[in-house]
Amino acid sequence: MGNLSIWHTPNVSAAANISLWGSWASCFCHLSRSKPYVVGANLMTLICEECGIPREDILDHFAKMFLSDFILANHDRHYRNFGLIRNVETLAYTRPAPIYDTGSSLWHDRFTLDGPADYHYTAKPFGTGGMDPKQQIKLFERPEWLDVSRLMGFADEVSELLAENPVMTVARRKAVIKGLQKNIDYITDFL
Repeated sequence: MGNLSIWHTPNVSAAANISLWGSWASCFCHLSRSKPYVVGANLMTLICEECGIPREDILDHFAKMFLSDFILANHDRHYRNFGLIRNVETLAYTRPAPIYDTGSSLWHDRFTLDGPADYHYTAKPFGTGGMDPKQQIKLFERPEWLDVSRLMGFADEVSELLAENPVMTVARRKAVIKGLQKNIDYITDFL
C-alpha cells in the first residue's frame, strides 16, 4: 500500500525515454510532507522549482492550462490531471506535461443551460474544495504570450465542430457557445 504507483502509475514511453508523472504523485513525493504550510499553486510551483524546472516555465504552463480550462469551462483539473515529464533512466524531471484530460468541459454534465446559474462551476485543484474559476485564473500574472485577438472567432469554430455532432440539438449548441463566448469575453476584458 505504500507504493506510490497505487495512486498514480506513470505513463511510460520507452522510445522517447520519458514518463508522465502526475502532480498528485509529485506533491506526495516532495514538499507536501516537509512543508505542509505551502499549498495550492505555490506548492506546485515550489515542487517544480525543486525538480529543476524553471519558475517561468511552470508559471507560463500553468497560465496556459488554467486559461484554457477557464475558456472551455473544464471543471475537472484535479492534481491527477496535470503533471511533469521525466526521464525514465535518470528520473530527472524535464518539463511540464502537455495539457491533457479536458473531457469535463463545455458544461458536458449540465442538462440545461437556461440561466446564469447553469453556467457556474467550481474550478479545481486550488482552494478548499475548489474555487471560482475567475479567482483561479487571477492566481497567474498576465502572460506575455497571450494575444487575445486570436480568440476572436474561436467560438464560431467550436460551433462548427459541435454542429457535426448528430445528437446535439441546435439549442444546446447555441447555449454552449453562449457560455464559451462569455468566457472568452471575460478573458479579453480581464487581460
